Amino acid sequence: MPPLVTVWNEQADRLRQSGEFQTFSEKLRREIAIETGIIERLYNLDRGITRLLIEQGINEALIPHGATDRPVKQVVSLIKDQESAIEGLFDFVGGQRMLSTTQERCKQVENFASILFDIASRRFQEVTNEIKSSLQNFVEDFNVFTVGAAAGDPRSYYHRYQVVETAKKLEYFANLRSYHTWLQLIINAETSTTLLLSFHVLGHEYQGLLVCTACAYHRDKDDSSNEGERNMSSVISDIQPLIDSPFQFSYADEETSLVKQFQKWLEDVILTGLEYWNKSI
Repeated sequence: MPPLVTVWNEQADRLRQSGEFQTFSEKLRREIAIETGIIERLYNLDRGITRLLIEQGINEALIPHGATDRPVKQVVSLIKDQESAIEGLFDFVGGQRMLSTTQERCKQVENFASILFDIASRRFQEVTNEIKSSLQNFVEDFNVFTVGAAAGDPRSYYHRYQVVETAKKLEYFANLRSYHTWLQLIINAETSTTLLLSFHVLGHEYQGLLVCTACAYHRDKDDSSNEGERNMSSVISDIQPLIDSPFQFSYADEETSLVKQFQKWLEDVILTGLEYWNKSI
């Protein structure tokens, strides 16, 4: 059902931009403006003339002598004042509706992102335990762990360099300002390898579409004695996307289907990430 709702909303948006809808809105504003003045007893107006003004516009020439109990100029002025006030109200309500719709879409897709984040976090922890078990009899000095920043975490701005570099290689714009959460699986055994998942906005405008991307990289020791001489690119090397394209999802997805698709995608990411690590051993 949600995809059908999405299609309807898109069609409705296009209709709002059409000439027919604009004409309908103008006539509706004129009708409300005229009827408001009559209800408030600012003037009386023949029903036939009322329909004529609604259809053709507020024009003195359309009001014949005797059709109203007030001077025509005064009646026209009153109607136009009412029309301007109603137009402002229409614009305000329309703007609020658009803002509310966007906020609801973003809230829904962020709920999905939290669900997928939790799934990835649990799976990363399982893989961490598996790697520990496989290394403990062969490697003396190793450390394997997961770390992440969920929604609202003050560390959510971390790892911008890696995420942006990955996005460049996948040829899209990663928007980390509007939303960003991340998760890492770090393997320190002879070399340091990191698998990084990042949930963020696709494109410059946030309209309820998020992506999850995955990359792997090595973290090399920086021997600079001066902290100011260190930079991210000298510490992090060989950033490689673990997928051909980011995993996209939106507010209109169905949760059960989305989770299944993400779990399959995540297993491919983990497999490719472990292959990347094995090559460095």
